[in-house]
Amino acid sequence: MNRLEQLQRKFPHIPRSIILKTDVTRLGIRHSPALSQAGAWASPQTLIIFDRDHEEPAPRKSLTTEGWVSLPQEMHLQDSSLVGLSLDSRSPYQVVEGEGRYLLCLGEESVDEVSFDLMPRWYHQRTRSGALMSTVGAVCGDLFATLTTNHCQYFNTGEQCRFCCINPTTTRSQELGIGRTITRAMEDVVETFTAACAEGNIGHYVITGGSFVDRRKEGATYQRFASALANVASRFGNIPGVVFSQALEEEDMRRIHEMGAGNLEVCFPLEVWDERVFERVCPGKARYVGRKTWLDSLLKAVDIFGAGKVICQFIVGSEVMPGYGFASWEGGMKSTLEGMEWMMERGIIPIANMVRAAKGTLFEEIEPPPTEYFLALDWERHQLMVKYNMPAPRSRCRGCRPNACEYDYVHLLTSPAL
Repeated sequence: MNRLEQLQRKFPHIPRSIILKTDVTRLGIRHSPALSQAGAWASPQTLIIFDRDHEEPAPRKSLTTEGWVSLPQEMHLQDSSLVGLSLDSRSPYQVVEGEGRYLLCLGEESVDEVSFDLMPRWYHQRTRSGALMSTVGAVCGDLFATLTTNHCQYFNTGEQCRFCCINPTTTRSQELGIGRTITRAMEDVVETFTAACAEGNIGHYVITGGSFVDRRKEGATYQRFASALANVASRFGNIPGVVFSQALEEEDMRRIHEMGAGNLEVCFPLEVWDERVFERVCPGKARYVGRKTWLDSLLKAVDIFGAGKVICQFIVGSEVMPGYGFASWEGGMKSTLEGMEWMMERGIIPIANMVRAAKGTLFEEIEPPPTEYFLALDWERHQLMVKYNMPAPRSRCRGCRPNACEYDYVHLLTSPAL
């Protein structure tokens, strides 16, 4: 009995593709010639925000152009589940090519057929200022993403979130030769988003970026981006979007809501629920914003945007990382689910991304909890979503959430047992 079959036996109530997606996300995937082959035409790693690889693959430098690394960013399982590719030579998973098909293998055994999205044509285009568009924005499935800045100021004092690698990723991408600047000219962002929408296949957009110590400056920056991108989105069928930022001030929230004309959501990622763990895992957020202010901002956002249009991200697994969180998995899971239920009771949608020991993070050398932990927690999260009749966020979909399973549960379990 292989690893996947053992997990299926432990979690018979969870669809096989969710188990497989969760296990690949947890363990990563080994580099293989098939990935380099697909990288010639597939939607590539742009390193636009986070490098999720555990290590630097040997051929990466030779596979890098001005705008991307020619390795696929994600893959689709046969049932269309989207899975992010995080390279790790220790993983038992790899992709092989044979007879015109790509197969995901566990050891030597094929466990699913996979496919890759094509690289967008606009990745090769330049703005009027000469910026390569793939360095201004990028896609993940049908999601267009751009950043206000590729720098988080909490790194300046060593107070960054312990799972975050935004600054190291920026440095690494520049060392590889990717022509990305720390900030973006608004004209470049508008041109790039317009080109992406005109090509088609854009169903959502996200505006995010590194944190500012001064939240008012951060809020003003998001206002400018929200106004410009919402204007473009309105010309292509009112594409829904999300501002993914620190907890903002009420005045900034109100202006962003007005600019979005009902098509913008907000996500203020608290990341972990327990107050003491929050201070250890997110010291910059704890010092410059504070947990109470963060929660108050989420509640105010519900008043402004409405229930079901405010999101809070949890980086699940952070709450049990050795030296930072709970000593037991039971304690960590209980705390996280308490936080998620608190959110749902107040009209806030909790989303869950799995912690990764990614290169450049302070968790890089720490082993995250096993796949079983994530499967058990995510199943309970889904049951709470059903209990509270919470919708999945409109600003994302199953086709653009490669490292989380909220939409997979909604799609694959239309009537889950409570």
